[in-house]
Amino acid sequence: MRRIVLGIIGIAALGVITGCAEEQAPAPETVTATVTATQATSSTTAVSTGAAAYSSGTSAEASADVDAIRSVKLEFYSGDKVGDKMIQLNRRGGTSFPGVSWTSRSEDGDLESDDCAVVIDVTGPGDVDERYRSDECSGGRTFSQMPSITVPGDYRITVSVTPPIGGQPIVATETIKVIGVGQ
Repeated sequence: MRRIVLGIIGIAALGVITGCAEEQAPAPETVTATVTATQATSSTTAVSTGAAAYSSGTSAEASADVDAIRSVKLEFYSGDKVGDKMIQLNRRGGTSFPGVSWTSRSEDGDLESDDCAVVIDVTGPGDVDERYRSDECSGGRTFSQMPSITVPGDYRITVSVTPPIGGQPIVATETIKVIGVGQ
């Protein structure tokens, strides 16, 4: 009888141990996180690192990070360029503001979507105060689309790009120096 009781206890113990070794489900592959973007004063703004998603106060899946803008880069081109971010008025006493291109960078590289909200502001001496709009996350404005300049001085261009997924705009600002003829 003792052997039977010990055998039954052994079988019961084996059943409990086997039941405890139940296979666990794997951890989920997608992690949801809430990240709030902040605007920086430099021309590059980091929005998020790792697999966290960009959002404005709400949760978003990591796959939505494709349209999050991490930085905006400005480039200028001008026929009257005489130095880095410097142009000179021509002999007729004027010039066009340099053409400008902007490139929005996401986690996956350059963002080429037409789903952004872009505001381009140009200010400077001589009553220059122009505003242009675009939907191009990465794009540009040519000489003919920019204001004419007749007064030497410092001109500021600010490009503000709001990502396709919304949130705070990423802002890049540069100053172009315009010098007079013969300087």
